[in-house]
Amino acid sequence: MKRSWLIFLFIFSLSLPVFSKVRIGLLKSSVSVPFCFMLEKKDFAFLYFDTAQELTAAMKAGTVDAAVVSAVLAEKLSEATHGRIFAGAITSYADSALLSFDSDAVAFSDLLGAQIYVVKDSFEELYLRFLLEKNEVPVKIGESGIEIIYLESSANIVSALASGTIRYGVVSEPFVSAALVSAAKIKRSIDFQDEYSKIYGPEKKIPKSALILRRQFVQTFPELYDLLKEELEHSVQKVKTNPFQAACLCKKNGISLFSYSAARSIYGSDYCFIPLENGIKLSF
Repeated sequence: MKRSWLIFLFIFSLSLPVFSKVRIGLLKSSVSVPFCFMLEKKDFAFLYFDTAQELTAAMKAGTVDAAVVSAVLAEKLSEATHGRIFAGAITSYADSALLSFDSDAVAFSDLLGAQIYVVKDSFEELYLRFLLEKNEVPVKIGESGIEIIYLESSANIVSALASGTIRYGVVSEPFVSAALVSAAKIKRSIDFQDEYSKIYGPEKKIPKSALILRRQFVQTFPELYDLLKEELEHSVQKVKTNPFQAACLCKKNGISLFSYSAARSIYGSDYCFIPLENGIKLSF
């Protein structure tokens, strides 16, 4: 009887989920910078993905517990999964800017008749259209509006600006820093956070990226969730105070920042750790 009971306990234990580490999905881009001071800690297992689609599929399948993705994607995932995947914290605020060679372009009203290049359906496009609407600048071809034209990637926009084939482009870090060091005449003509602050006040910011989590993981392993939050907050603080060391850790672990000065791009970013218990919205 005793042996049968032991066999039952052994079989039952095999059916229980046992995790000694938090499984964190990483994209090889600047969105993963907040984790850089955690990469060698034994309590975390980092899994690398080439695309956000692959990463979110792994989270839905239950093989990844946490990740940092764009705020737009985080909100869409929460809605699509009915909260089974949810945003637990803001990890960076928007750092988008309009770059150009035009020293006279200091407001959107100075750009009537211009063509502005951006990546289609990107965060930058949404942000640009939002600010144009708030500034009552129409999106259209002609001297009374601004024409939005698409390029395939932010890297292509940086290259086109550097070569002088386009005059205006909207990108975020690390591409802002990459563009500014690629050609001396390229200027940060319009800082989008400054424009947003003119409308809503300096204390208001738009989230750029967010920590997403599987709700089942949080409910089943609250102690690991608490550890993740503690270590991530500490890592973000070190990123902000040690951008050069953060850049070195990113390079060592294959996180690409696409910049001649990776430390500069981290310094120019607005990384943070803001828990979302109060229901802060991630969208515009």
